[in-house]
Amino acid sequence: VGGIVWELDVAAALGNPAPWVTSLVEASAETWLAAVSVEDQETAETGSVILVLDAATGAVKAPPGAADLPDPVVCASRLLAGEAICLADGEIRLVDPDTGRVGPEALGGGLGVEAEAVAVTGDEQLVVAGVAVDNGAPVVASLRAEGQVVWSSQIDLPDCFVAAGGQSGHVIELGGALQVAVGQAQALLAPDSGRVLAAVCGQMVVTGDGALATMGDDARAGGTGSYRDAADQARPICQFGSAQDLMAVDTPAGGRFAVIDDAERLSLVDPQGCQPVWLKDGKLGQALFQGHDQEALYYAKVGGLTAVALDTGAERWLAPVTGGASFRSAYVQDGVIVLMTSVDLRGIGPVDGQVVWSVEDFSDGGWYWEAAPNGASRTLALLGPARSKITRLDLSTPFVS
Repeated sequence: VGGIVWELDVAAALGNPAPWVTSLVEASAETWLAAVSVEDQETAETGSVILVLDAATGAVKAPPGAADLPDPVVCASRLLAGEAICLADGEIRLVDPDTGRVGPEALGGGLGVEAEAVAVTGDEQLVVAGVAVDNGAPVVASLRAEGQVVWSSQIDLPDCFVAAGGQSGHVIELGGALQVAVGQAQALLAPDSGRVLAAVCGQMVVTGDGALATMGDDARAGGTGSYRDAADQARPICQFGSAQDLMAVDTPAGGRFAVIDDAERLSLVDPQGCQPVWLKDGKLGQALFQGHDQEALYYAKVGGLTAVALDTGAERWLAPVTGGASFRSAYVQDGVIVLMTSVDLRGIGPVDGQVVWSVEDFSDGGWYWEAAPNGASRTLALLGPARSKITRLDLSTPFVS
């Protein structure tokens, strides 16, 4: 019902004592790519290489090239016209998924944008988010595989802090919209035209049916209470100001927002009117959402992971972290819950919160989740300690305790 498929010691594979894995790409069912930052032991200069890995065994399939890419490199989760799309020093580079070799020319060099994030959509659209070289404003653009610009849009948030060079952005495809972040600026755009539908200096979340919620002291979202989506339909906006955490939840009854407000109270909010479906009066303390499914919301504190019923807010179970250990993070998706503590990794049964399996002495130095993109392989990759090791977990069977 879960377990380790393979582990790769990247330091040993490269003969480098301090590699740092910055990105993983599921190039195919047979091949993964790993972008790795390395340091030259003689000159102390840093660069990046692309490793081609056997998805079934973790073995390195092709000798890595020279570390001639700038550091760090972050790649899109999907291929574009058979090639991987990676960001290096603000430039878009093409990578051969069979050899790991990097193309000599940057893509979209005439955009005038220092790229912070890239994504390839399901219809083979390359979307780039970054900072305009001439005025420092956040910009989003769509490119074809050959590099031609389809559209380019500037996000008008003049007082919002945006700094180039941090690769602090993301691009997420949400059905009929694109959710984009560059620094503190976030926006929702129409994928066919690039029209900015809503923008906020802070955080935004969007439900599957298009309801929008914003969080941040400077929350602005293209109107008070509604925006027009890509099909020109009115959609609701809920603004939560200085809330502690916010999560979009898709339920059989429609989209909802899970909120931990500034008074540390937990609620589930209906976007129509932005009123609570239910509200728990007790204070949670410092807590953050970890995910949801069709039955429950999951939030975490230092003492463990808690599940509450989606329909009522009643606590279903607590998966405690005790004995000197502390909670680190959790992965929740499709009946699979994996909990990481400071000392181990645990598969958790979603019905009762009991530990189904555990791997001891696992979290000994800074591990990071890296979900296999597209979800097809039903695996989860872990990077650590300190991103020098890749571990592939099998999540093909839902956990039952």
